[in-house]
Amino acid sequence: MIWFYCTCALLFILKTSSAVDTLLPNQTLKDGDTIVSANEFFELGFFSRYRNVRYLGIWFKKVDKGTVVWVANRDVLLAGFMGMLKFTDKGTLQLFSGNNTLIWSSQPSKTIANINPVAQLLDTGNLVIRDNVTGDFIWQSFDHPGNTWLPGMKIGVDLVTGIQRNLTSWKSRGDPSPGSYTVSMDINGFPQLYIANMKDKSRWHRRVGSANGVGFTGMRGQGQSGFYEFETVYKTREEIYINFTSLINSSFSRMMLNYQGNFRQFVLNSSKWEEYITPFQDECEIYGVCGAYGSCNINNSPVCTCLEGFEPKVPKEWSANDWSNGCKHEIPMNNETGYNFSKFSNLKLPDSRDTWFNSTMSLGECEKVCTGNVSCTAYANTDIRDGGSGCLMWFSELVDMRDAPQGDDSGQDIYIKMANPTFGKCICDCFVMLSNLVDIRASDLYLIIYPICISWLHLKHIINKVENHVH
Repeated sequence: MIWFYCTCALLFILKTSSAVDTLLPNQTLKDGDTIVSANEFFELGFFSRYRNVRYLGIWFKKVDKGTVVWVANRDVLLAGFMGMLKFTDKGTLQLFSGNNTLIWSSQPSKTIANINPVAQLLDTGNLVIRDNVTGDFIWQSFDHPGNTWLPGMKIGVDLVTGIQRNLTSWKSRGDPSPGSYTVSMDINGFPQLYIANMKDKSRWHRRVGSANGVGFTGMRGQGQSGFYEFETVYKTREEIYINFTSLINSSFSRMMLNYQGNFRQFVLNSSKWEEYITPFQDECEIYGVCGAYGSCNINNSPVCTCLEGFEPKVPKEWSANDWSNGCKHEIPMNNETGYNFSKFSNLKLPDSRDTWFNSTMSLGECEKVCTGNVSCTAYANTDIRDGGSGCLMWFSELVDMRDAPQGDDSGQDIYIKMANPTFGKCICDCFVMLSNLVDIRASDLYLIIYPICISWLHLKHIINKVENHVH
């Protein structure tokens, strides 16, 4: 008899422990029940934010039960406490109300015949439906983010299935319904994230920027440590995404887009969430506020200035604090005069929509390619880890830059193509020399000097090309 009870108890324990993080076909999850990931990091169940409106969602179990990271039925509310989640033998999760009305269901990204489906909550916070034989994912919650980006989750575009993995804010602090803001990826050029207001989708509310290995260019706090990586993955004809990875298994982190449109990263310190990477919230975050080749510095008055070597296109407008037309080169760009590059440090890199990139090239190789391309306007590293790597080149005017505040290293280095100052020096030196020797008008001097300088620079350019070819 004792043996019988022990055996039953053991079977009960084994059954409970094996099923704690899973749902099998035709199993249900009622309001009040939950499933928990293997190491009890995350929990799936029903919750309320106000009154008797219920949601099916996932939240941190041990560290902070109030922090919800995913909600299934954001578009359709579930009234009352009689909701039920059913897992069908076809491998679909279905959420029903108390009167058996279908509220929400998972939509498989691919159709697989003769599957042996299992629904499982992983320790990453990802709710997956997989084939228990092959292990292939049929559906996963990470493909349908809410307002929270967790390590291992991709933000970007699946070019095969057409799935766009975007973040969407809550309607308010206590209402998980879809809100006014989204974080999306733009894939025209080097992939970058931007925040848009759903009320005006044609305009960018704020540009988060491109991932540079440790964070996003221009976001405060990205250089604090090497605990997290943000990497751009570009698989031609398959998918393009930015991956957020934690390098420490014991670390809990999340990035959240709140209902006010603010996008920031939180890291759990003891039992408290602390901000790790945060956006700048000031006038300089308005997209393109200083125009082309203008940089914004919130500590200056006015906040906009032209980069060194540039001047306002329309000075009168700048005097009236209208910077929209931006700046131009002080010395006009000319193929005959040649080019060099000026290094600008600790800047938020410009809008990368009109760019080309190669993740394996060095910075030196990048400079050579940009020098040889008349349309190239600037270059920088794509990744700033371990001294920098990769090549990112711009082919249009540079827009939406800002200076990082003093003591903050959140910006990056960028090398901007400029007219060769040797040409200007040649003109000035010749003016001084000849004016001391002969009595001649300045206009006549210019007519004499200009072709001499052009010929000299052209000859120097040919010599440099020959030397580079020899080396």
